[in-house]
Amino acid sequence: MAVKEADIIGHILFSQIFIETYDGVITTIGLAPMAAKPEFQGIGIGTALVKAGLEACRVLGYSHVFVLGHPEFYPKFGFLPSQSTFGMECPYPVQD
Repeated sequence: MAVKEADIIGHILFSQIFIETYDGVITTIGLAPMAAKPEFQGIGIGTALVKAGLEACRVLGYSHVFVLGHPEFYPKFGFLPSQSTFGMECPYPVQD
């Protein structure tokens, strides 16, 4: 599991998204995808990426982030199911 300086072993992407409400459109951030190379999973790379990314979003002034991802991974960062918790519907056919 040697890593060269230029090797990419993980990545994360945050994109601007729009929430349609009765009062208008709210601009916010969506997190997806995030991944680490299989041979580097389980050693904290994903956690480090999410923490650093969420901090960058906070510094940019975003107060919330939406994620499509594994329901057993993201709650430790404060993520909650958006439909059952907030009544928000996702435009994609995904679980709560």
